[in-house]
Amino acid sequence: MKTQSNSSTNHPISVCVGISVFDTPLIWLQEAIDSVRAQDFQDWELLIRPDGPEAITIQCQEWLNKIAKEEPRLRLLANNQQLGIYGSYQLLFSKSSSNYFVQLDADDKLDPLALGKAIALLDKSPKSPFLYSQCWLMEPNGSKYALDQRALRPWRQNNDLVQFIPFHMRMIRRSAYLKVGGYLSSSFVGDYDLCLKLSELGPPIYLPEPLYSYRVHRNSASQTKRRHQHSQTVNAARNAIKRRGMAPTYNLIHSPCSGIITLTNVHDGPWVIAGMHRSGTSLLARMLSKLGIIMGKSLIPKDAENPEGYEEDANFVQLHREWFHSSLIDSSYGFADWGWTPERCIDGSEKAYWREKASKLLAERESDAKNQQWGWKDPRTTLLLPFWHQLKPNMRTIGIYRSPWDLSDALQRRQNSLLRMQPEMILSLWSLYNERLVTHIEKFSTECILLNAQSLKKHTNKLVELLIERWDWKPDHQTIQADLNELVDPNRMPSIPLGDPIEDLYRLAFPELMKIWDRLQTIADLPALSENNTNIAAEKKHKQTNKKPDISVIIPTFNPCHFLLEAIASVKRYQSEDSEVEVIVVDDGSTKSSSRQILQRLKQSGYRILSIEHSGLAAARNHGINAANSELIIPLDDDNRLLSPYLQDCLSIIRQNPDMEMIFGDRLDFGARTQHFKPGILNAKQLVKANRIDACTLMKRSLWKKCGGYDENLKALEDWDLWLTGMQIGMRAIYHPKPCFEYRVRENSMLQCHLANKNEHHKTIHYLRTKHGLPIEALIQ
Repeated sequence: MKTQSNSSTNHPISVCVGISVFDTPLIWLQEAIDSVRAQDFQDWELLIRPDGPEAITIQCQEWLNKIAKEEPRLRLLANNQQLGIYGSYQLLFSKSSSNYFVQLDADDKLDPLALGKAIALLDKSPKSPFLYSQCWLMEPNGSKYALDQRALRPWRQNNDLVQFIPFHMRMIRRSAYLKVGGYLSSSFVGDYDLCLKLSELGPPIYLPEPLYSYRVHRNSASQTKRRHQHSQTVNAARNAIKRRGMAPTYNLIHSPCSGIITLTNVHDGPWVIAGMHRSGTSLLARMLSKLGIIMGKSLIPKDAENPEGYEEDANFVQLHREWFHSSLIDSSYGFADWGWTPERCIDGSEKAYWREKASKLLAERESDAKNQQWGWKDPRTTLLLPFWHQLKPNMRTIGIYRSPWDLSDALQRRQNSLLRMQPEMILSLWSLYNERLVTHIEKFSTECILLNAQSLKKHTNKLVELLIERWDWKPDHQTIQADLNELVDPNRMPSIPLGDPIEDLYRLAFPELMKIWDRLQTIADLPALSENNTNIAAEKKHKQTNKKPDISVIIPTFNPCHFLLEAIASVKRYQSEDSEVEVIVVDDGSTKSSSRQILQRLKQSGYRILSIEHSGLAAARNHGINAANSELIIPLDDDNRLLSPYLQDCLSIIRQNPDMEMIFGDRLDFGARTQHFKPGILNAKQLVKANRIDACTLMKRSLWKKCGGYDENLKALEDWDLWLTGMQIGMRAIYHPKPCFEYRVRENSMLQCHLANKNEHHKTIHYLRTKHGLPIEALIQ
């Protein structure tokens, strides 16, 4: 039997149900309204407000007008302004003098007993500001499929700060609602904010029955604005901490990626910088130091490689190095100092031995800090994050990372030659460090912040914003005003933006490594960004044509590493939209399994890979040029990189000067040596003294043919030989005075190995003198 409504016209209606409507399907709105009309308790009013002039369809408006005439307890409010969901509810309930308020979203439903049961309990407990029940989850079609786990939690004081309870079905006492000021209309989590304020008046009633059905669908506000909702949830909880007088003792930290919120004591532990060497750890450490974080008294001194300073605590560096070198065996192929060898890498299995030393070091640093925020930086820490976290569970980790291609380029420029001579180690090191980093951050998401180095360099202000937003950091005014941008050297940490062809090539050749990259990008608070948010690689990747190529780029290779991808990417990066470029990779009998895998994956993806028995560089170049479909040829070594002129300016020049046979330009050396080499106009006397023109030129195949191709008797200096022949037959060449390619200088390159063998070099010089009848000078004495 239904409870009758109060017959006294002077007595306020018991409960007002409010529905704010915005872009809700009519059938869902009808179900919501029907669920109110079907209530066992009848002393209710229903206020409905479309949130703005375009909030509902004409069909919906007509139906609402019709139902309002049929149901005297239903009132429609004007919809001439869009106020947002909680601005709309604030207005709705301001129009009611009922004893209790219930928010019913337009796509949800009430259980028929909801109002009666809730009012009965609240009437018996006049000090309780509100009541909430359990809640069903339902499919878009209205079928119930599970109880909302979040609504199964009974309310506990201050647990509401970290456990978001939907509080469905929520019935609010009007006097309490008015006392706290109602909904915060500008908030996207106005219901949560309101419940926090109400619970500060007294404990709510928990009714352990599902009296509300919540419709789960893709277009709901909670689904489409989840990250924004999370951020505002944190702000609401932090405001509650201040109101409750807890701010001096507690911080609220959180992770928007995982959605986890944690209430902790005000942080007094260390700030740890983690990330691979050359990933921006020094820049990040200098920024934190400027913000007042004590990075240590005994810092590694500045040097030519890092003139601004490493900010590395020498004591942590020493401990890590002793640990690494005592655990790993140095080998000709490995980097024990960075925690990696082919046989094994540092895994913390010896942690018991180092625990006492590490604990002592932590205690000394904590004592030195004298209640100030402190931390340390040594990239090796990244490999031992679980160890340090076990010793200091309250430590905060700020991770920083770079793309594998950017890091590889940075490591080529170190004074230490190891990674130039054994570049295959680079990606193994990148994978090791970044897999350890991302695994730790995924596990302890609220205690960690993750930044991309290039994005931090561009957006230095984001660091302070993240520290405040994520960890509730409370810096003083002077610290907030610190100009971190002045720490950035625009010439350091060059980067290739996302969307470049190198990214697609890495995905083809190193899919497992790129899974780590994707994990980093997914959870990063400041991820790497593409230029103008455009995917250049994707645009060029799908460009298909049967046109004859304008240029053929010939890349001979033997046992290549990832440098080959950089060579190919440089071609894709700079080819103009109105020209076709053919890339031919000639595999000169590679024997390494890792190299053969790279070549196989490129071939499977449509790249033209030609294979020959190991015959040397000259033979590989000749084979590629013979197979080329263009008259214009660019020979490119597999560890060098093209710049734009050969593919753009020089192509136009040679088209405008059809009698010219070859164009050559400047060279940018990088790696073991950095210089801008300018060969100047072709000069016969100079060419006899030294080879000033690299193989990397834009030349006509007819010139190559007239010269007899590259001399396959030569194991080095075959390009010099070709130019000497060309000079003798009257080669017509143009010098283009701009950097046209990048030349990687390595201590163990083919040329350097040749020059290191004086006997072989003098034999080659003698061969050239005899062949050309010229007084060719040796490059070394």
